[in-house]
Amino acid sequence: MGLEKINDMRKHIGMSIDELSEKSGVPKGTLSKITAGITKNPSIDTVKAIVHTMGFTLDDLDDFPRSKGGNDLSAENMELIKKYSNLDAHGKKIVDFVLNEESERSKANQKLSEIMYDDYELSNTIQKAAQTPVPYTLEDSKDVTSKK
Repeated sequence: MGLEKINDMRKHIGMSIDELSEKSGVPKGTLSKITAGITKNPSIDTVKAIVHTMGFTLDDLDDFPRSKGGNDLSAENMELIKKYSNLDAHGKKIVDFVLNEESERSKANQKLSEIMYDDYELSNTIQKAAQTPVPYTLEDSKDVTSKK
């Protein structure tokens, strides 16, 4: 496990060691020893607290990262996760509300677009049918004249 990566992760998200210590509950001295390589085998709970506080997982410390099935997050998404994880319960509630509302609005717009596309396709089909010449035969003209 690459514990030296903890410093890179911390710097990547712009978190100070004091901030990481405060938010993770891991003493600053312990963090310093882990990141300096003095503590070789910290407890898994300590390492989890550190990486989860920064918005990462234990897999992110792995020297041979496993494929996540195409679910790798961009730096922008990681930054959003970091910001979200720093919110208090009230802030998270507000963000969840906005995300849910926007998700519903987006779904409604998608459905509207599908309906409009379906109407457009139907309109095109009708227009093409109206423009398609109908074969006219001598038999047809007899039917028309006999109905008069």
